Amino acid sequence: MFQVSKINSNVIGLIGWKQSIDPAHAVIDATNLASSSGSYFQDFSSLVTADNIQQAQNYPNISAAQLNTLLGEMNQSAFVKVLNQVFQDEDMIENKILYPYESSFANDLDNDVSFVGYELEQPTRMELIHVLNNIVLSFDAVQSVKILLFHSSRKAPILTKTITTVENSDVDTVLNWTLSKEYNGGLFYIGYLRSGLVAKAKNRNWNRANVRACFNTLKINPVIISGWNSETLFNIEDRVYSDKTFGMNFNISAWKDYTNTILQNRNKFVNALGLQMAVDVLDLILKSTNVNRTERITKSAVLYELEGIVGEDMPKVLGLRAKLSAEIKRLRKTFIDIPQISKGTL
Repeated sequence: MFQVSKINSNVIGLIGWKQSIDPAHAVIDATNLASSSGSYFQDFSSLVTADNIQQAQNYPNISAAQLNTLLGEMNQSAFVKVLNQVFQDEDMIENKILYPYESSFANDLDNDVSFVGYELEQPTRMELIHVLNNIVLSFDAVQSVKILLFHSSRKAPILTKTITTVENSDVDTVLNWTLSKEYNGGLFYIGYLRSGLVAKAKNRNWNRANVRACFNTLKINPVIISGWNSETLFNIEDRVYSDKTFGMNFNISAWKDYTNTILQNRNKFVNALGLQMAVDVLDLILKSTNVNRTERITKSAVLYELEGIVGEDMPKVLGLRAKLSAEIKRLRKTFIDIPQISKGTL
């Protein structure tokens, strides 16, 4: 997997658009002009121009600002298409329920002044990421419980969610909270403050209910910080590991995450991004129903650019699709099909 929001915020400016010397053409803004790689989309095909996009898209009165927005969106879309082709293998490592066995509603925990919850420790590998998919709360009464997610490097919670419990019933709530690697190590803590609560959490101590699943990629342990009553991070030296479950259960998944690898090696994707944009633009021209200058670009010229020449009686010319396919294979060899280290005897 890769985090699209982070990718989208970093892809603009890798390849730029050239401004036409014709003053009648739309003005490209500074964001779309920028090119940290020194490459421009027009370099990949003479038909790939902002003006041709303006002529081929469906809104005849598109403004310069709207065109620049469209160029940025096409840039992001093209990069995501490239990444989806490169990183297309199965990337889920594991997905488990923390407490997989049946519980009982007979065991209540008394409230006091404390923060209770779980400590989560990830491996330091940057290409591994965890997602808290769901949280299940089990209390003996209706109560609004504010769930807090902390990282040991931040005083304030990084995420919060208020959940209304149901008397003697499990309440399953979607979180989709990512334990991001942007914090450079450290620990995560998720839980709630017990001070002020009337409803009591259910403790899983019936039969095998308190048996936790074994995660191969995540250490997770219940903790209690006595005397704490602030929605800020406590002194982690005050945490005490516990055998209580505090009325909480989780669905957690682990994924291969290539986001940092992609962002740290952005320039390796320049050629693929340029070729993908060229394919997208020529597809747009080919399918356009507008009657204008771009429509008069012959379909044969567009098809030649896209598909090349593969006939037996003419020299073979690779089209943009074939070039893109070859570039995707090269990138997969670089980032995915890495040969395993072998051991031999001298």
